[in-house]
Amino acid sequence: MLVVSANWLFGDGTFAASAAAAYAGVWLQAVHRAAVRAGFRHDGSYHPLDQLQLVLAGDTFDCLTSTAWTGRMRPWHDGRAAQVARHAVLMQAARRGRRLLLGVSRWARDGLPVPTADRRGRPVLATTTPVPVRVALLAGDRDSWLDDACHEAARHGLCIGSVWSDDVTTVRHGIECDSCAALGESRRAGGRGWQPTIGESVAVDLVARFNAAVMATPAAPVCRPLVTALAACGPLDIPAVMGRWLDSCRGSATTAGEHATELETAWRRSVAAWHRETTRQPPITPSGFAACDALAASFEAAARGQDRRVPGDAHELLAPRPPVVTSGTTVLGHLPAACSTELEPARVICLGPTIASGWSIGGGSRRPGPPPTVVQRPQGWARLQIPGVEADSPLPLATPTRTTIIDAA
Repeated sequence: MLVVSANWLFGDGTFAASAAAAYAGVWLQAVHRAAVRAGFRHDGSYHPLDQLQLVLAGDTFDCLTSTAWTGRMRPWHDGRAAQVARHAVLMQAARRGRRLLLGVSRWARDGLPVPTADRRGRPVLATTTPVPVRVALLAGDRDSWLDDACHEAARHGLCIGSVWSDDVTTVRHGIECDSCAALGESRRAGGRGWQPTIGESVAVDLVARFNAAVMATPAAPVCRPLVTALAACGPLDIPAVMGRWLDSCRGSATTAGEHATELETAWRRSVAAWHRETTRQPPITPSGFAACDALAASFEAAARGQDRRVPGDAHELLAPRPPVVTSGTTVLGHLPAACSTELEPARVICLGPTIASGWSIGGGSRRPGPPPTVVQRPQGWARLQIPGVEADSPLPLATPTRTTIIDAA
């Protein structure tokens, strides 16, 4: 059985906490339950699974929204000091996600206990047998230097790489399909310093800067959901999220409403500072400064209550697009679910959230629970069922799991 999840976004704790962190325990229970259920065959007989493969398909950690980068240091800087800072942020983020990591590493070490089967193919609840578990963590755009932790991960039975694949299924984060997140050639060549992507630039020089400004105000407690949403969404979703939040603040009797003007000013100053920074340290863009100019204009318009959409030409250049797949199944952790496609004999399953469409004017996300997770069983693909959190949505494609290949970073 193959289980794929992505976008847990465990941060180092210096800014808002991961929205999914509280669900690590119930997610582990749901995976365990799914593994037991997968042992039941079509004829009703029960036989324990041969193996469970878990893939965390990128952005398990959010190493960008951290106070480590609100001074002079940036994660893309060259030199020993930046390398040490990157590793420290990653290790602290791993500590914040320890409940999830300890759970999967225990399975990798000891196996997943499931009921044994008697000679008639019935489960024997009194005794258990360990199902071998393999765990792969793939690098994403928020934790692109995940391979720095290869040695630490190996000690806990975890494998780090960039692609997981077998004969019929390929899993990766999918940043190459998003102009805002695609890595530059310097990083592919193993350069110690690199040119930031638009996503990295926005996360560090806009969102982190704004967060630092907001946390110094009395509105800080009620603004944490906003900061969490801004940290989790991509540049194209930010105008809608920010605009809706400010709309809900204006005229409100809440603490945020009392400081709506102050929050708007902090946002506009952060946008201006980010825009200036893009001229000093240009991010990777498909159209030079034009993309950054268009984004800055849409960020600014959101604060004024005007049109919150990124202009059409810039949106067309920056919008993520699903890859062209000719056969098998490709699972991408980065792209939003709306990018999923099904063209026989190929399928693309996307696990990334669309924050703007799930943002509530009341100040929180409508999408509760852990990140979307899909399960590949002999019967086909399905959404991981988590009782009380989300429904089991079947995805009709039956593909057996075979020899595993990890394309290590």
